[in-house]
Amino acid sequence: MNKSRKNVRVQKLTSAKSKRTNLKECSLVKRIAIALLLCAIVSNCYGAEGTYQPSPQAIEILQQGERLHNNMQFPEAQALLEKAARDYPEDVEIRYLLGLSAFGAGDYITSVKALEWAVLKRPEDAEARLRLAMAYRKLAETNRAANNIKLAETQEELADTTYAKAYEMLVEEAEASPEDVKLNSALGKAAMGRKEYEVAIMAFSQVLEQSPGDNAARTGLAGAYYRQGLEYNNQGRKELAQDNFSRAQSEFAVLCDEFESSYEGKKLPQPGARDYATFSLLYLNLAKSAVGAGDYKAALQAYEALLEVNPDDGGTWLQLGDLYSRMNEPKKAEEAYHTSYRLLSAAKESDPQNVDLLYSLAQAALGADKTPEAIQYYEEMLKLDPSRHAAQMALAELYRREGQNDRADAEYAEVYDKLQQKYLDDSSNLG
Repeated sequence: MNKSRKNVRVQKLTSAKSKRTNLKECSLVKRIAIALLLCAIVSNCYGAEGTYQPSPQAIEILQQGERLHNNMQFPEAQALLEKAARDYPEDVEIRYLLGLSAFGAGDYITSVKALEWAVLKRPEDAEARLRLAMAYRKLAETNRAANNIKLAETQEELADTTYAKAYEMLVEEAEASPEDVKLNSALGKAAMGRKEYEVAIMAFSQVLEQSPGDNAARTGLAGAYYRQGLEYNNQGRKELAQDNFSRAQSEFAVLCDEFESSYEGKKLPQPGARDYATFSLLYLNLAKSAVGAGDYKAALQAYEALLEVNPDDGGTWLQLGDLYSRMNEPKKAEEAYHTSYRLLSAAKESDPQNVDLLYSLAQAALGADKTPEAIQYYEEMLKLDPSRHAAQMALAELYRREGQNDRADAEYAEVYDKLQQKYLDDSSNLG
């Protein structure tokens, strides 16, 4: 590593150590990151004697399960993770993710069993206990749900503080050993969990310098560039945002090319196939990055590739409609929105309480010039999940557009109160 790059690396790592910890962060990325980083620190990256060490195969299955889960393919994720739990019976993170995926698939008994095992092995795991409480609620076991909520409340701050200390130790280890691939890989994942995307970019880039064929690191790098682009965009720093989106697009394009090469001479995976979730997620991320970079032609090609494999994906048609709107092609946009609305309406019949589906359906209805239907779907989803502030703001705007000013004012006031309370809650946790 040359001297100037080393100085930049030290500055970023020093900045990472000085940042205040957000005690309320909790996500799948963070959970996997903490497992990896603690292992990296305590056991020199999967080398401690006498303790369970996840094999590369187990980690790969866990990441595949996470992709399926995040893509809301809950039954597929559950099937994959049930087999993985039998193959790797000591892996807590596999059991935890199995519990989440089973919950998403509506199999609450399996969810409870998996999460009970997870908290048995890690009784201090606050998030697992909260998820377990949710599963018990679905089974109408209110006493057990309440008990797990109480236990979770006492463990949450301790768990987050442990994570913060482990992260700081990992930053120091990576600074001392800048060419250690496993340390940098763990640091990249941990930095993503803390939303420190510059550190993640630095760490994943270092991994790829040492191991150019590491697709997990390339995926992490692409994701970090994309997330950094979103942050810059929210700050109004448009040029920096576009640059990061462009870098994300380049990395996702490499991953898509490699994926297609692995299927050379064969049909790309169809819906329900083992690799379909990977295929769809890669091309979706490529399209979104290209949109952010202003490369609408590349985004259009990515969406077309997705629809060629799965023409019945209403979500992809919705995003295609948004793209055509950006490209100032109103007729094509309208056609895409109408197709999306038709497909999502059919999907709602079998999954009427899917909040994300209702949100997409409301957006498709708007694009298809069906304002009353959009209002209906926003109202339905907010009954199921009142915390969706963006949807509530959109609903208020639609009320205003329809001349229902009293209802619009009431929604705006409620959103303001929620956001104000959230700000106060977050401020009280800054230390």
